[in-house]
Amino acid sequence: MQRRNPGPAGLPNAPIDLTPLLDIIFIFLFAVIISNASATITAQEEAGKEVEQAENEVKALTGRVELLQEEVFALTAENQAKESLREAYEGEVIGKRVKLVTIYCTYDSGDSTKRRLSAEAPGLTFEPFEFQSTNVESAFSRLKNALTEYINEVRSAENTAKSERTVIMLYINKESILRRDKERIDRIIEELDRTFEDVY
Repeated sequence: MQRRNPGPAGLPNAPIDLTPLLDIIFIFLFAVIISNASATITAQEEAGKEVEQAENEVKALTGRVELLQEEVFALTAENQAKESLREAYEGEVIGKRVKLVTIYCTYDSGDSTKRRLSAEAPGLTFEPFEFQSTNVESAFSRLKNALTEYINEVRSAENTAKSERTVIMLYINKESILRRDKERIDRIIEELDRTFEDVY
């Protein structure tokens, strides 16, 4: 609005022009809006990358879980097969005429000098024995004595007729066993085979 008797800009009663000020305010507002929009887009992109990374991690973990499930299934099937084999030897398929003695001699993968010797069979009492290179003789001597006693117990409980004797099979579990330990157990089995009849 102009006052009466308008004069030049530097003089009293000059007109007030707000257009340049409004232009500056609108430009500032546009700049703020564009800046906020750019920041929002950047945040959305970062969030999208994080979501994608999380989805990839979930897929990797899912694949790992599936792999572990397959391994568990395979191990379960293997154990069932071994159990079926044991039942075949000790059950009604072959009957009570065959006894299977399974010998284990596993070693520590971190320290191969540490080993564990054990044996399993129906009626066999043999406590697992932890041994190292310093007491190898004691470990295998204990195994030989336990097997000898077991064979004698089986023989004493049956008829003297050869046709009625129980066949005793000595089996070495070859998983996680050192070659020198297997060879040593093989020698023990060969000696028992020569000493007793129907022992293999």
